[in-house]
Amino acid sequence: MSSAYTWIPSSNAIPYITATFALLVSIVALMSFLWRRRIDFSGKHCYIGGGSEGLGLALACLLVERGAHVSIVSRSKAKLDAAIPRIETHRQSPSQHIASYACDLTLADDAAAALNLACGTFGSAPDFVFACAGGAVPGLFADLDAERHWQCLQWNFKTALCTIHEATRRMQQEGRPGQIVLTASILAMMGFAGYSSYTPSKYAIRGTTPALLFARFHRRRSCVVDPSCVQDWRRAFGTNFRFMAFQYICSCLQRSCHPALSRSRNSNPPSPASSRDLTRARLPRW
Repeated sequence: MSSAYTWIPSSNAIPYITATFALLVSIVALMSFLWRRRIDFSGKHCYIGGGSEGLGLALACLLVERGAHVSIVSRSKAKLDAAIPRIETHRQSPSQHIASYACDLTLADDAAAALNLACGTFGSAPDFVFACAGGAVPGLFADLDAERHWQCLQWNFKTALCTIHEATRRMQQEGRPGQIVLTASILAMMGFAGYSSYTPSKYAIRGTTPALLFARFHRRRSCVVDPSCVQDWRRAFGTNFRFMAFQYICSCLQRSCHPALSRSRNSNPPSPASSRDLTRARLPRW
């Protein structure tokens, strides 16, 4: 004769069982985070609008270090000529293709021609498109004339639009996957004194990104990154900021499985200096 034994945990054991279960879940979550697949840029064509200086140049150097083919675009041929030797120092293989194209990205036809020329080497649309071009005209709202405000909108929003528009078309026509990365700013989520012309242009870039949600139907992914402020690109370049910015962009790309809505509120890379020092260094004196 057999008897069944049913174990019922006592009230004293329940907290320990709950804690053990929570610990196991935490370990599994941590392991899945640490073991997630790293983005492989090796052999990929990365097209960078505004790659001759600043964040775009730092990104180009690190992409080349990861084995990517890189095309950079800027309206200044002199800056491009100075950038290419710096990027070349990060080359990992003789087969990597590194090229530059002088083009005013505020002109849609010229921007489309530059992208098609860059794609001619590979016979297809880029695997990754980064819109990094832009600039700022600091000043209080009333102190800047309307033309200055419009100029800043062209430098930031229009260059981003012209950079990604032809790339999106080509990806759609070819039916191939690709990733589009728009560079906004922390000021795309808040206002700040002295950047009345800069902030609206970054809001426009962030507002464009959800519209790219429909690109999901063509196997494309899109995301926006909102970098926080840094002291000065020339001083920051060469420090670990390049690595931090690159890791930040990669993390946004990995989260872009939920396209166009990658929230980066708590993911800004640490600044090389405190916010107080940055504010003191960057704001103009009126």
